[in-house]
Amino acid sequence: MYGFFRNFANLIWTKKSISTDGSAADEKWRITFYQIFISLGPLTFCMGVGGMMGFSGIFLPQLKEENKETNEPESDIPSWIASSAVLSMTIASVFGGFFMEKYGRKRAHVIPAIPGILGWLTIAFSNSIATILVGRVLTGISCGLFAPITSSYIGEITAPSIRPFVLGCITLALTIGTLLCHLVGTFYSWKMAALLCLLFPTIGGLLTLFSEETPNWLFRKNRADEACAAFERIRGKSDEAKRELEIILERHKNGVANPGKSLKDTARDVMSKPEIYKPLLVVVLYFMSAQFAGINVVTFYAIDVVKLSLGPNFQNSHLIMLAMDSVRAVTSIIACILLKNLKRRHLVIGGGLGCLICLLTLSASNFLSGTIKNPTISVYIPLISLLGYVFFISISLVPLPWCLAGELLPLEVKGLASSILCFTSFSAFFIAIKFSPFLFSFLGSGSTYLIFSVFTLFGTVLCMILLPETKNKTLNEIADTYRNK
Repeated sequence: MYGFFRNFANLIWTKKSISTDGSAADEKWRITFYQIFISLGPLTFCMGVGGMMGFSGIFLPQLKEENKETNEPESDIPSWIASSAVLSMTIASVFGGFFMEKYGRKRAHVIPAIPGILGWLTIAFSNSIATILVGRVLTGISCGLFAPITSSYIGEITAPSIRPFVLGCITLALTIGTLLCHLVGTFYSWKMAALLCLLFPTIGGLLTLFSEETPNWLFRKNRADEACAAFERIRGKSDEAKRELEIILERHKNGVANPGKSLKDTARDVMSKPEIYKPLLVVVLYFMSAQFAGINVVTFYAIDVVKLSLGPNFQNSHLIMLAMDSVRAVTSIIACILLKNLKRRHLVIGGGLGCLICLLTLSASNFLSGTIKNPTISVYIPLISLLGYVFFISISLVPLPWCLAGELLPLEVKGLASSILCFTSFSAFFIAIKFSPFLFSFLGSGSTYLIFSVFTLFGTVLCMILLPETKNKTLNEIADTYRNK
């Protein structure tokens, strides 16, 4: 077992940093494993977000069979069940950034476990749509509270060599949560799926108790001795780690972190300093373009999307849903490796263009299937394009925004910047989930996929022009790329 984990650590650490000295290699393995271990709590919470996103995909079809009222065309019940969690998540995300600054990254991760546990218990034992909505709101609050924290926490505790890999695991955790929820909901019932999702905030909260507070937050609170001790536990005592710690100490002494600034002064910095508002604007726009590219519509309305894409008479919708989840899970693993080894710009261009081609093909096939009755055009081409869309969007538009949020947001305003980012992106998330059924119903799937393709193109071009390269750079080096010299 030791040999397995050591090889795993060596795989995700850059080759040039692995020493031929056995003791040095063991120390790097220990530090790598420790950084991954203290990330497990936040990543388990992310599985809960995946469960929340995937729950409506298996609950709504079962609800429609049990309750004819939701089958009426004018009924808003399905869209509210799907989007209510996102709406509460949007509102709660405003407070997540303040919690992480006031209580620290570690303790701010434990707080959301309470509404998460209560929410899934409410859903599992509910017997009405009203209580389902209450449970969905509570689970959304839980997800919103820790959403601004996770990428910041992982970005601050991991070394530049493995930071992209672990940040990429956020998407992998989301995907696994969705897949498990869909599996249990398909073969058992939505109540069993809710009980499964109950485990995520419970286990995540317990694992977070074993996490470390980030040195950056401790420095901002003028707890330098604790910060240095935490840095050595998390990052070790290698020459590279010592150099980075010296830079952090120098910046702390020079007051770069600005630990005593008020909220008003911090907000003024966000509006006026290019090293703050430029990276925040890039990440916000990329997040929003990803949401309007349909990134979560396929997850929330999985069965409906399959039927709209392949025709209402298609008989294997649940099988295709699980196939999409499997493609997403495998691709998320690939994305973790690619984030570790490839430049961000290459992933943006490759994944964005692949996603764009698949969306345009889906749009064209859906337009043509109304006039040309051919199984190749109406079933096989849309099926391949839909799976291809899931593949490419999981390579670029799903993992990259979270990775960039952990790397680009400036340390000195991370709480406020994370709240702004999550509020704006989750607002776009809510709009996409709430109104996508309307688009599919009144514009048709062909036009809807065409709209998705426009936002995919926008996000790809945006990052091609404005995204700096962050691979193998420390957070301070990334911040300096935007700072006026």
